[in-house]
Amino acid sequence: VQNHPRGTIHHEILSNSLALNLDLLGDVLWMVTYITLIVVAFREQRLGIPAIAICLNFTWELVYTFVHPPPSAAHVAAQCLWVILDSVIVFQLFRFGNQPNMTKRHYNTGFLIGVVLAFFGHLIYIRLYNSIDPYGSMLAYFINLVMSVMFISMILNRRDTKGISYLVAWSKMLATAVITLSVWLMYYDKLEVAGMSLYVGFCTAVFDVYYIYLVHKAKRESADEDPGDVLPATT
Repeated sequence: VQNHPRGTIHHEILSNSLALNLDLLGDVLWMVTYITLIVVAFREQRLGIPAIAICLNFTWELVYTFVHPPPSAAHVAAQCLWVILDSVIVFQLFRFGNQPNMTKRHYNTGFLIGVVLAFFGHLIYIRLYNSIDPYGSMLAYFINLVMSVMFISMILNRRDTKGISYLVAWSKMLATAVITLSVWLMYYDKLEVAGMSLYVGFCTAVFDVYYIYLVHKAKRESADEDPGDVLPATT
């Protein structure tokens, strides 16, 4: 027992228990993010998530749920729930998504091309890196980082705050933070996993904090221009 990296077996059990609780909290926060995105999009008839982020995230869910599923049936069932939520967001993209100076047809075609490329990109990743990332966890981390960058690009190119949500910005940031801490507690003795997770999580947090600032700034400016058009601060 004295030779154990963290001092005692009991300490490891407590750390793993805390990690699992943090992981569960992270899932709850991601659920809040998804549901808020969906509710606000239906209410405002405007997407609050970039199309590229949807391409990457939706195809990751499809590949790691149906093509390369985890061994646990419970885990597969849980991921099916995420696929359902992602599918609703994809529906909203076809219904509400658009870009200035781009026809609806071209916008949808571009999204479908992105989905196909992302899907096969995930398959190639599995082919090359399955031995070191069998569940696609690190790939998901990098997708989350890309999402954070694209959120910033999205809000900087918007002329209004429709579809933009404070709650989405905060819950996404907090979800990433607690899951990163969970990964560190579970894999503290594997620097290649814990170290990279911490670094990518830190980079993501930097962009998420900046996005929160931009959301606050955009909503404040929108309120100054038209007090009746600003969204409630809680969503």
